[in-house]
Amino acid sequence: MIGCAFSVGIMTMIGCLPVKIGRINPYDPRNTNIIVSGNNWTQKATGSFAGRGFGSIVEFNGNMWLIGGSAPYVNDVYRSSDGITWYQATSSLWASGRYGCASAVFNGKIWVTAGYDGVNKGDVYSSSDGTNWTQETTSPGFSARNAHQMLVYNGKMWLIGGGAGGALNDVYYTSDGLTWTSATASAAFSARWAHSAVVYNDRMWIIGGWTGVAALNDMWYSTNGITWTSAGTFPGGNRYYCSSTLVGGKIWLIGGQSSSSVSFASNDVWYYNGSWNYATLNAGFSRRSGSYVSGFMNKLWVIGGQRYDNAYLTDTWCSD
Repeated sequence: MIGCAFSVGIMTMIGCLPVKIGRINPYDPRNTNIIVSGNNWTQKATGSFAGRGFGSIVEFNGNMWLIGGSAPYVNDVYRSSDGITWYQATSSLWASGRYGCASAVFNGKIWVTAGYDGVNKGDVYSSSDGTNWTQETTSPGFSARNAHQMLVYNGKMWLIGGGAGGALNDVYYTSDGLTWTSATASAAFSARWAHSAVVYNDRMWIIGGWTGVAALNDMWYSTNGITWTSAGTFPGGNRYYCSSTLVGGKIWLIGGQSSSSVSFASNDVWYYNGSWNYATLNAGFSRRSGSYVSGFMNKLWVIGGQRYDNAYLTDTWCSD
């Protein structure tokens, strides 16, 4: 028998020699065995916190964490382990509320960068429990901005684009959260803010965004933050303040708006696994932009955002 390959429990036979491998983590968002519909949505909660949108969300210590946002300026942090009951972790992360911040979980902490509280900010905060926060630096190396994105990739945190009196297409990285190094001051993709970003297929991806004049529908990926490669376009149309996450080995992209007016917000749900398909063009939740989207516990979550009629929302929706 030559070149045989088959699985036996957590052993695999390669070339007829047993090699021990790890089990697939059932909660790993890259796990393609996870099936999420994206079509059937259930409202889990409403009114648990003041209406908000355009903040950030992370998964940390068995909870979803909502951080900042606009209504017009939100200064608190909320957490939930089930999407039904929400608890206020702190009422004052910053000295004043802000929206357009970005966050990531890295080295056992939640990290939050920049945002807008009437002026663009260029600082970095961290917390090991989501309640007590430390201002790590006010001079991180990147300029003040908002509506940027953060990713964790290849043992580093990355900061991509944003807006600060004009759109940006710079990329920074850090291994400690304190000192940020420029990967590029001008990436191949056009300058933008309010784009979406996700790690997929061992690459960093960005989708859409706003140039300051028009919404975008292009897709780009990179393995080093320096060289970015075009990956075509998103077929659902130009949009910004759309939200994305990874579940079941797919990129999921939800909502957003196509022009400077939130009246053009959408409630469609799309997924990408090498090509784009839609799960629904009219989900059960209302049309919205700037919502908090998570793949917590292998489910899709849509929380808050700004509705097409300008109202800030307090609802929590789930699809599994």
